[in-house]
Amino acid sequence: MLLIEDGAPIHKGKAKLVRTRLHIRTIDNWPPSSPDINVIEKVWRWMKNRISQLEPFPLTLEALKAVILDLWDEMDPCWFIKDIESTQGRLQEVIKQRGFATKY
Repeated sequence: MLLIEDGAPIHKGKAKLVRTRLHIRTIDNWPPSSPDINVIEKVWRWMKNRISQLEPFPLTLEALKAVILDLWDEMDPCWFIKDIESTQGRLQEVIKQRGFATKY
């Protein structure tokens, strides 16, 4: 398994030390202009879309947490199987395109 992260500051510092101690492999020097091909991003997009359509919209942190937990339970992992299974090919395409736009 290989962990793919963007260049967000949260992924550096202590988080990087923990990954090193746990021998978690990561991709160093991920191209900054590469497409985001991490499957979890589709999950977040789906959740954000559903949350934006809610009436009433959750106005407190507790209400938002409850909605997110409900949506997580509602989500069917099978929705993302195709994306998970195509990860190898998508990574190869990113390499081929040197980090720029791909057909995905």
